[in-house]
Amino acid sequence: MVCYSARNLSGKRSQIRVFPGGNRKGDLPAGQLRSMIVRAPYGIRVILIADPGPNWEASPWRCIRVLEAHSLLSDHKGMPGIRIPDLALLDSHEAKKTDDFMESSYPMVERLADGTDWTFGRTGDLNVKLIRVERDRVAVDSALPPADALAREIWRQLCRREPDRAQLSDVAGPLQRVLVDAGELDATRRVREFEQWAETCKLS
Repeated sequence: MVCYSARNLSGKRSQIRVFPGGNRKGDLPAGQLRSMIVRAPYGIRVILIADPGPNWEASPWRCIRVLEAHSLLSDHKGMPGIRIPDLALLDSHEAKKTDDFMESSYPMVERLADGTDWTFGRTGDLNVKLIRVERDRVAVDSALPPADALAREIWRQLCRREPDRAQLSDVAGPLQRVLVDAGELDATRRVREFEQWAETCKLS
């Protein structure tokens, strides 16, 4: 992420690099973010949060999703990018400057789970105190074959009821049978990927 203290990608510049393991290089002084550029693989979302407490969704925040249809390709074969010339306004993902004559806010939603566009959030005074970088479940699942995506959704529903980990086989088994019956040659690999994914899910 390349962050700027003024609108239209200007002012003091800071750069933050987040690695897959969670480590980061660089930092952003609180209260000095007005515009930014995000570069990340498809299926990553960046959430800008004004109140880092447990009820952060009740305060201003903005989510930016890196989707193939709403991002720019790098000229140097790097990661896809999105430009945000004003954190408070909605512009094209490729805009270098905000449109002062056609100002509009990004789509408003109550919860992160309600958002469906490439950017959305709760509008207001977005004085960014926390930035979350995470995998976008919706974007990742949309690229999965239907059987694999269904198995993940079933496991998510089970997780809401605090299942025993032994129940994982109750989902993985049917997935294996469906893939084998369909003649999928990579059935074993896909079931293993599902099981590895499920083990990382947080029970709630």
